[in-house]
Amino acid sequence: LPDVESANVVGDITGSEHPEEVVLIGGHLDSWDKGQGAHDDGAGCTQSLEALRLMKELGLKPKRTVRAVMFMNEENGGRGAVAYAAKDRPNERHIAAMESDAGGFTPYGFGVGDSLTLKKLQPWAPAFRFIAADRFTFGGGGADISELMRRGVPGMGLSVDSQRYFDYHHTDNDIINNVSERELALGSAAMAILAYIIAQQGL
Repeated sequence: LPDVESANVVGDITGSEHPEEVVLIGGHLDSWDKGQGAHDDGAGCTQSLEALRLMKELGLKPKRTVRAVMFMNEENGGRGAVAYAAKDRPNERHIAAMESDAGGFTPYGFGVGDSLTLKKLQPWAPAFRFIAADRFTFGGGGADISELMRRGVPGMGLSVDSQRYFDYHHTDNDIINNVSERELALGSAAMAILAYIIAQQGL
């Protein structure tokens, strides 16, 4: 079918001290033409929004802007990611980008796209131990933040227990009834903690 115009969806908690520095968290809105896209990637969108909600509910005021982005068109060309990265933002600088696009399963840590960022984040691993999400490993990111990473933005992806992922991925089984509310919430918490740490400490 011919192309049609669509849009990313963006929401911020504006930084209290360095609003021009952005910590991006996100997932993608579009899904395959089977199921409901609950794991791929409704889970990532939900976790990104929930991370912002948790900060607001707890009264946290991050020093840097934390931005949730629901990217469009990941499944068929990634144009939401390309358009977001290409947009001219002369008064902003992205200091980190985090993606959840591996399903709403139990989180065990984060894959980090470059060794320098990994070295900076590893001392914070104990903060995630209470939800057993303290494994920070080399190699991570995702399709939606890949354009930002190509521009030098440190990228990371939420790592989850992927044993059941291909029971659902791009199938009629990818429905909300097959997402565990508890596992989804744990991933949201992990993303909120890491986004807040980076917003406070920088990278």
